[in-house]
Amino acid sequence: MGELGSSLTVINLQGLMRMLEEIEFLRFRINEAHKNGLELTDGRMVEMSQDLDELLLKYQRECLHNEAKIEVST
Repeated sequence: MGELGSSLTVINLQGLMRMLEEIEFLRFRINEAHKNGLELTDGRMVEMSQDLDELLLKYQRECLHNEAKIEVST
């Protein structure tokens, strides 16, 4: 892989790491809210859950996109 390809990989990995941090933060917030008595059907919990689902889908798409780029370059 050339120099440009290597730098793109680093950028993609940094983006994936940020997404993982956001996912973990949302999981933590949901867990803490539940421990503090917030019901799973509460609007705030639903919103956090939807945000988590959105981030997980975005992360999955990015991983699949990166995997396809790696397969093309090899």
